[in-house]
Amino acid sequence: MKSLKTLIRMHKRELDRLRREVALIESKRDDLIGAVQRMQDELLHELATADELGEMRGFFGNFSDAIKRRQKEVAVRIVKLEQQIQEQQIEIQSRFAEMKKFEIAYERHLLREAQAKAKKEQQQLDEVGLRKFANNV
Repeated sequence: MKSLKTLIRMHKRELDRLRREVALIESKRDDLIGAVQRMQDELLHELATADELGEMRGFFGNFSDAIKRRQKEVAVRIVKLEQQIQEQQIEIQSRFAEMKKFEIAYERHLLREAQAKAKKEQQQLDEVGLRKFANNV
């Protein structure tokens, strides 16, 4: 049953790899969310500056449009990353279920081996007991 043990080990490595990929994608998504927030902060800062300096108001509209366009582009990338995360997590669940099947099969195999060993030992003890009993009679 070394083959089951090997399969389990391979599935665990694959699960670890998939989990690392998900963590990497989540990190990228979090970075993009932070970028959107920084853009929003920059927009608010420039709005305050435009309010203070009247001559800057003419440039603010173009700046505001550019920031909003970049925020939309980043939002699309965030949605794509979230879809990738969901797909990866479905894959992880599938692989985990498959690995669990192998683990359960391996545990059952070990249990059957232990039961067979215990039965054999009990038969040997019974045989020794019968011989002693036969010798004493």
